Amino acid sequence: MDSLITTEISRTGHPVLKKNGRLLASSMDPWREARAWAEKALTGVEPNETIFVLGLACGYHVLAIRALAENQPVLVIERDAELARAATELTPDLLKCKNSVEIVVEENWAKLIEHASFRDRLCGIYRVATHGASFQAEPEYFAAVEKLLNGRDRLSFLLQLKTRPELAALLDPEAILAIQNEAISVKTLEKLFQPQAQGSRERRLWRVLEELVL
Repeated sequence: MDSLITTEISRTGHPVLKKNGRLLASSMDPWREARAWAEKALTGVEPNETIFVLGLACGYHVLAIRALAENQPVLVIERDAELARAATELTPDLLKCKNSVEIVVEENWAKLIEHASFRDRLCGIYRVATHGASFQAEPEYFAAVEKLLNGRDRLSFLLQLKTRPELAALLDPEAILAIQNEAISVKTLEKLFQPQAQGSRERRLWRVLEELVL
């Protein structure tokens, strides 16, 4: 079903997008709200740590991160292409941040792994910052993306494993297929190693944890 994207003016005079009648930013002061969100998202962040922002919405919160941390790498995940177009028209400064801000628009969350920029960022250190209004507008989608980035359920673990073929070679394919709907844990991983895999079991276990779970 197509989204209905409309615009209304906040009390501070800044335009705010609505999706299917739901506001995607504060109707009072969207910039103040965005800055508060960005300050929380940046708490304790490392210089090279990518921030996966779940939800583009109006884009104010993304620009707030840029204002507070000019060089912090940011990758925004958005499901709705129409909303993404509206947001970049509303806040064209988003297009000026291409060196440090990437926007990935993908309707099917499971196909995010096919985007090179998503895979590249997934290989490094990152944190997940969920935009509340975006999550409320698309709860199932962003919950699935959050699980994928955390890599703790079976499907997310398998998708992330596709980006690490060298780790997949250490694991027993039949044991992987036997994973049920449990959260991936150290106990789960202990069952997955191939008996003939090289290196100590503890070292191999830590390697997978470091790459995919931690």
